[in-house]
Amino acid sequence: MESIYEYGTRCGVWRLLDVLDKLDVLDKVNAKATFFCCGQAVERNPVAAREITARGHEACAHGYRWLPFHGLEREREKEEIRKAVDAISRITGERPVGWNSRAPSPWTRELLIEEEFLYDSDSYDADKPYFVEIGRNRFLTIPYAVDTNDEKFWPPPMTAGFTEPTDFFAILKRTFDQLYAEGATSPRMMSVGLHLRIAGRPARAGQVVKFLDYAKRFSGVWLARRIDIARWWIQNAAPQGQAGT
Repeated sequence: MESIYEYGTRCGVWRLLDVLDKLDVLDKVNAKATFFCCGQAVERNPVAAREITARGHEACAHGYRWLPFHGLEREREKEEIRKAVDAISRITGERPVGWNSRAPSPWTRELLIEEEFLYDSDSYDADKPYFVEIGRNRFLTIPYAVDTNDEKFWPPPMTAGFTEPTDFFAILKRTFDQLYAEGATSPRMMSVGLHLRIAGRPARAGQVVKFLDYAKRFSGVWLARRIDIARWWIQNAAPQGQAGT
């Protein structure tokens, strides 16, 4: 099981970085991505971690380790946030301003505001960013998605049968088509979740290329890092703007 995960750092990360580079340079697609990075992971693989920011991608904090933050005491969670910031900043050369834990506590966003984060992606309840009120502050959340995520097309290892890689493209295309149609009257955002050990495999990487090649044909489409979305939304969206407005 460990070696399955190691495939992502041995092979998958380099394949996906190269795929995005090719799209960016040869196909003139702005193919910069956001990487959810655990602090300990970047410490153990500093060469790959430095390549993420060197190639123009965003390193978003994913905790120091992937812990159940909802079960941590406040001070322990604060320590984990700071350790993640320190590790990612020190190794990639860029301070993370985005956060994703997938299991936040009641005070996670208070701590993120204290630590001067711009956004989190610990919400799954909308098709575009929105602000939440945290005490006297407003804080931006950029929703994530689990349906347009390559984990859905990754059967348990060593089991019988296959999931067609083309299924991944199919769900991405259908999601894109629907959101693009709705975007004629209201902004829409689509998250595509990739894992180095999954989308970094040859057949699945090809589906990522196929989808980005499809999406680039449409006018008004912005392929963006989450930090870019956050900065735009903070500058341009009305303070009272919520998910349904």
